[in-house]
Amino acid sequence: MDIALKDRAAFAEKVGADLFVSLHMNASLTASVSGTEVYYSNNNNKTNSAGLNSSTMATLFVNNLSAGLGTGNRGSRAERYTVVHNNTVPAVLIELGFMSNTNDYNRLIDPVFQEDAVRIIYDTLIQIFHLYPTGR
Repeated sequence: MDIALKDRAAFAEKVGADLFVSLHMNASLTASVSGTEVYYSNNNNKTNSAGLNSSTMATLFVNNLSAGLGTGNRGSRAERYTVVHNNTVPAVLIELGFMSNTNDYNRLIDPVFQEDAVRIIYDTLIQIFHLYPTGR
């Protein structure tokens, strides 16, 4: 099923989500570019009632993923990507690695790397809800 980008962003509000995470694999015309980066939007960077904003969440994810997976840390930055820009809750778009880079690609297709990435994403979500409790 293909869900339009604007509908993905609206889904968080529709279901009463506390936050939104979108996972992607990157690509570049330059094969040497590698690493993990996380995007958020300045349009959707207000601090919620728990004290969390999208920028803080992006920093936690990029630091945890890069350190835990051994990928280059390309940082977090604001962009106008629809799923983060049009969201109503703290939202990030994770670019786990570059499919156009041989080393990143080999990691991305490795089941152990995939399991490690999922674990780190899960652990980071737990960390976020511990640091910024929603009261649910």
